[in-house]
Amino acid sequence: MKNKFYSFLTVLFACLIFSENAEAQNPVELRPLLKSPEYEYCDSGTPTMPNDKLCWHYFADEVQIVIDPYKPRPQRLEEIPSIQFAIGKGRVESYEYFSDKLIREGNFSSEMVEKIAKSNLPNIIQLRLKNIENDGDFLEIFKKVSEDQNIKEVHMVSEVKALGHTNDPESAKQWYFDRVKFPEAQAEVGYGSPDIHVMVPDSYYDANHPDLPKPYGYFNHLTNTKEPPTDKFGHGTATAGMIVQIPNNGIGGIGTAPGVSLWVRKVLGDNGIGAWSAAAQAFLDQTAECVSLRKANPNVRCIFSVSMGGVGPVPVIDATLDISLAEGIVVVAAAGNTPLDLAVVPLYPAAKKGVIAVSASNEEDEMTDWTTYGPEHLTVMAPATNILVPVPSTFGIKFSSPNGYFFGSGTSFAAPQVAGAAALLWTKYRDLSANQIGWLMLGTADIVPSAQPFIASGGRINALTMVNVPFGETPLPPKMFEVSNASHISIKTRQSFNDSVVGYIPFISDEPFDEDTANRKNVRQIFTFDPSLRTKIGKITEKTIGNLPENTTFYLRLKAVHITGSLSDFSDQIEVTTKKAEVHVARPFTAENGECENGQWYVEAHNYQLIPVWRFSDALTSISGNKCLWGFGLISRMGGAHSMVMSETFDLRRLNGASLRFEFFKNTSTAVLPGIDEFQVWALPFADDLQDNRDTAILLRNYKNEPDNPKFITKEELIDLTRVAGTRFRLGFRVYLRSGGIHGGVGWFFGNVRIMTDQKEYLY
Repeated sequence: MKNKFYSFLTVLFACLIFSENAEAQNPVELRPLLKSPEYEYCDSGTPTMPNDKLCWHYFADEVQIVIDPYKPRPQRLEEIPSIQFAIGKGRVESYEYFSDKLIREGNFSSEMVEKIAKSNLPNIIQLRLKNIENDGDFLEIFKKVSEDQNIKEVHMVSEVKALGHTNDPESAKQWYFDRVKFPEAQAEVGYGSPDIHVMVPDSYYDANHPDLPKPYGYFNHLTNTKEPPTDKFGHGTATAGMIVQIPNNGIGGIGTAPGVSLWVRKVLGDNGIGAWSAAAQAFLDQTAECVSLRKANPNVRCIFSVSMGGVGPVPVIDATLDISLAEGIVVVAAAGNTPLDLAVVPLYPAAKKGVIAVSASNEEDEMTDWTTYGPEHLTVMAPATNILVPVPSTFGIKFSSPNGYFFGSGTSFAAPQVAGAAALLWTKYRDLSANQIGWLMLGTADIVPSAQPFIASGGRINALTMVNVPFGETPLPPKMFEVSNASHISIKTRQSFNDSVVGYIPFISDEPFDEDTANRKNVRQIFTFDPSLRTKIGKITEKTIGNLPENTTFYLRLKAVHITGSLSDFSDQIEVTTKKAEVHVARPFTAENGECENGQWYVEAHNYQLIPVWRFSDALTSISGNKCLWGFGLISRMGGAHSMVMSETFDLRRLNGASLRFEFFKNTSTAVLPGIDEFQVWALPFADDLQDNRDTAILLRNYKNEPDNPKFITKEELIDLTRVAGTRFRLGFRVYLRSGGIHGGVGWFFGNVRIMTDQKEYLY
């Protein structure tokens, strides 16, 4: 039970954006939400939109339950002890297998029904609750379900939201169009083929907009009717309209692929919030439509352009998109508008394996500081600031304008560019597989050095490069693939290639795998894309796979990627075990007599309004029992402040792998100023400081938008130091405060710092 419950809470406390909706008779805005601070995440907005505060909540009337597939599937769900308990408490409104709901509300062929039966959907139960008066009522049921031995996974369900922010107009042109080379790509292949069908699930569509065509197909999943499209929120019109704006009509702008066939499906309400159940139905219904269209016309290809998201993992989305991806559909999704790694907070559907996730770049061709990212997901980058989009001239609650156009910012408006580029690519090269489309996008991106550590493609998409790829043969696996080092937290591989490649993908798992099992959830993919690899035939490259558990056996294989998106076969499989960690250096800051001591640690470059202090308080509990923590907070509640605590010098020159562990606590809940507090951990080369040597300093972690901790107990943080192992360096713990702390709140605290390395025989 503990693993089921805690794995969920890990996502819960970091929560962000997506969810499962109410039925049509119970509007989203009327459903109960969890109100406690620990179940709420609020984003105070991006730098360009400081007043746009967004909060995401979990619904308090819905749970998704996954039955263990290796146990008999219960036919009478009320016989499951936890559901029986909830019924006895008078808390149950409905319960059913989600596959039954999909089939009942859909119009599927017998072939599609068979595919549903073979998927994981028949193992997912949707439990709807009633009579929920407070959070305690919900958590009583949730805890009981988590303890049930018949159940494998339990998921609370969050809101689904449109991912587009907004800001004031600054420009009157589609600057992103030239940046991504859409004019040249369209001159090369045209505006896209009507055989390419693009589906946009969102808040629906303004079919009367003068610059937009009538959709090829449409459906309202909130009313479960084929209701003619109107858009009272405006977001769906903006995201779909970016793809299909009519060219050469003397008004407005031009779409990224205006020649395609557009499908619109309403899954978000008129407030921009929706439900996972509606999204799952839309994905599956459109998949069935695509299968039918392709039978009648083998040239048909299908793309989903998704500009909504929420907190995952979401079992019903995993299962339905597995079917869509297996049918060769390209799924493009906005990554999200909060600066977190998809591997840490899995925002769906962007974090779903096989989905192309789109992060945001700005006018300077840099990654925005508010975008979600993910080097271990299929992430690409596209422009997402000050984007001209078509919107309803009337009725658009948020995304509207009297003249029918709007300037928006957000990954919502980056995703339609990637979907449009995929449509142009498929127009020219119809034989490309959906997987090739994704790999080709990653392999042809324009590299942005500052984004390479965060985006799998290493940079921004280039539509012209994509449609002009020089097609070649499938590359060979590497001629050399070996492990050059294994520490307690990382594995370094060495490889070289006989062919010209633009990337390679190490696969790693804690159990053996092959082509048939490489898509399992526990098989991790590490993307390496760099155009310069094409000139390094036969040369050795190295790749570090970090953030691994210690003393664990792993299996590794590798594939090479050609610029056309074709992948090599797997390399031979390597088995390697990470080492056991030992404490190399520990700094508890507590002397033997119980007093606090700095040692060689000192304060560097602090603002006069900010002071680091030792914390002596029974209110804040240390998990290690060490009472001495470095604390930060504003003396004054006015203005911002920054400060940094510098460590002693750590000498790891004879070590290949190391990790940093420390206790950490943040609570600035009484903040009185807008803005974002940040806690940064830096590694600084020996004898240099952060102020004078920013180019050589390495940012290890930025706890930007870290949720407040309401429990007043420290937690342990783990950071991989592999990048600085083998060097001498100092650590810099830096705080930027724009809100409260100490006098204006509680503040930030850290302590009990430990450097972990390999087993003792590996220490110098």
